[in-house]
Amino acid sequence: CAADLPHFVSISSSNRICIRINPLFSPNEGFVHVGKTAGSTIGCAIGFNLHCATKIKAPGLLPRYATNMFHAQMYDCHDDSAYFVFVVRNPLDRLVSAFNYDKPSDWDDFRKNFGEKHYNFRKRLYRDCPFESMEDVARLGLSNRGTASGECMRRAAASIEGTEHFGCHSYFNYQYHLEAVPANATLMTIRTEHLVEDYNSVEYHLGGEPQVLGPNQTVLAHNNENKVTGDELKHLSEESKKLVCDKLCNEIQVYKEILRRSINLSEEQVEESIRELSESCPRETAASTCVQPLPNITDKLVNGRGYISSKKGRRRE
Repeated sequence: CAADLPHFVSISSSNRICIRINPLFSPNEGFVHVGKTAGSTIGCAIGFNLHCATKIKAPGLLPRYATNMFHAQMYDCHDDSAYFVFVVRNPLDRLVSAFNYDKPSDWDDFRKNFGEKHYNFRKRLYRDCPFESMEDVARLGLSNRGTASGECMRRAAASIEGTEHFGCHSYFNYQYHLEAVPANATLMTIRTEHLVEDYNSVEYHLGGEPQVLGPNQTVLAHNNENKVTGDELKHLSEESKKLVCDKLCNEIQVYKEILRRSINLSEEQVEESIRELSESCPRETAASTCVQPLPNITDKLVNGRGYISSKKGRRRE
């Protein structure tokens, strides 16, 4: 995770970005980047050095206000920020992308650059278990006909539920990001599937122009794209999709909570994203509770966020 951070950022937490708006202006804001949601695309557009393909900066208020980040093993936001802006994506699409992105293409190079700690995190899922793709995770590790060892089956479930650290982008998920910000935080959200529309709505809620990015905008370039993974590693059979969605149930509930709490999204926009998600995970999208309880991630928050503040009463049981 540490190597994913910009060169000017110190270490203290993992896989999201928070940006506090410049106190010379108003209001203050935190930008929450969940891994593999196009957060680097937004971050680059507002002036942060996040694997940027271009140096084009977006117009408007958001780039002027954003000065602090919450990303990977670092929380640099102020808990009293007026807003926390999340960047989110269909949870199933995000998971598949995170799994593929976290899998090293060159193990020796990864070990040299990231060190033994992160090498061993990934090795336990990607080398010690027979998982080359999320399809393998489902077919070999989640299915009752799976042929992976009992321990690898346990790791398969834990990797999806975010209860064990194998790769930063998978581990630091929606639950972690939402529980890491103050319980009373006011949220705004940019959905990957509707980047321009939602960027404009955030800008408008900050007091800016409602159409600051036009239909022909070139500011939101695709940054930090995984160009190694082929399309075959992104495929999930219908049976595998059902198995993965079942393990993603709690993440889906948290994703829906983020959408519904976001003041820049209308009821129609929230329902639009829920309908889109239901095409992938219909049962879990329609549900309000899951068979498995929401994981208790207190230790994860302490180890990643650094401390827990104003979180009492935050967790749903």
